[in-house]
Amino acid sequence: MKPAQVNTLYRKLTPHGQAALTFEAIARRDEADIAVIVENVERHNYRGVSAVYNQRVIELVTLAYFYGNQYWKSRALMLVDDTNAIEAALIETCNRLRVDIADVKKMVAISINEAYCGGVSYLAQTKYRANIEFINNKTIRYKEN
Repeated sequence: MKPAQVNTLYRKLTPHGQAALTFEAIARRDEADIAVIVENVERHNYRGVSAVYNQRVIELVTLAYFYGNQYWKSRALMLVDDTNAIEAALIETCNRLRVDIADVKKMVAISINEAYCGGVSYLAQTKYRANIEFINNKTIRYKEN
C-alpha cells in the first residue's frame, strides 16, 4: 500500500481501532508504524488541569494497580488449585477487547508459550503448562508472526 493510502486508512479508523493498531505496533517495537498511526489520530484541544499533575496521578495510580495486581495474583495462586485462572482471564479479556494475546505477552517479555506461574512449585508449574498445552492444542489459535 502507498503511504497516502495507509494514512487514509488509519484516519478512517475509530479511536479504538487506532489504539489496537498502536498496541500491536508497540508489541512489534515498530516505531515507524507507531508514528504514522499517531500522526493520523484526530486532534482536539482541551482545557484542563496541568499535564504534569495528570501524569503524576497516572503514575501513582499505576504503581498502586501494579502492586495490587502482583499481590492478588500471589494470593489467588495460594488459594486456588486451578492455576489456569489467570491465563484464562487474560484470554477472555483479550478476546473481549479484540486484542491479540501474543501482543500482550510480548509487551511484558513473556513467550507466547509461557504462562504466569509466579510463586508456584515446580510440580504445579508442570501441571499448569500441561493444561495450557492442552488448551492451546484444542481451543486457542494465536496469530502467527
